[in-house]
Amino acid sequence: MPWLSPVTENQLPEVEDYSEETKLAHELETLGLYYSIHPLTPLRKRMRKSQTNTIPAANLKDHKGKIVSILGWLVTRKEIISRTGAPMEFISFEDETDIYDAVMFPDIYRKFCQHLDSCNAFILKGKVTSELGATQLEIKTISPLS
Repeated sequence: MPWLSPVTENQLPEVEDYSEETKLAHELETLGLYYSIHPLTPLRKRMRKSQTNTIPAANLKDHKGKIVSILGWLVTRKEIISRTGAPMEFISFEDETDIYDAVMFPDIYRKFCQHLDSCNAFILKGKVTSELGATQLEIKTISPLS
């Protein structure tokens, strides 16, 4: 029976592989996220073309006391009530190089909390601080990247 015979290599058609963009689009469509790359990688390439300057998270500790811009993918968030009774938030972000901590004090929290979507990339601008050996970003502005 010919329909039961095993398929050999010579019988398989030659097909071109999908482009990288097509594979990523299929991952995003099928899974709702990128599986084979970090979700910020495509955005980083786009940002290089637009010449948006951000520092890598791995270098955050080298910028203590300075105002920086950094790309971030939200990892965790914890809302708390400050001593004055106002809400504020501690947040962890990541980029392709490291995970970093950030804080939104009450006045900044009121301005930007509605932008914090867990499935989005952000450009964060803020002051790098260090206390007891822990480096964090005091967020001044947050801009979602769609």
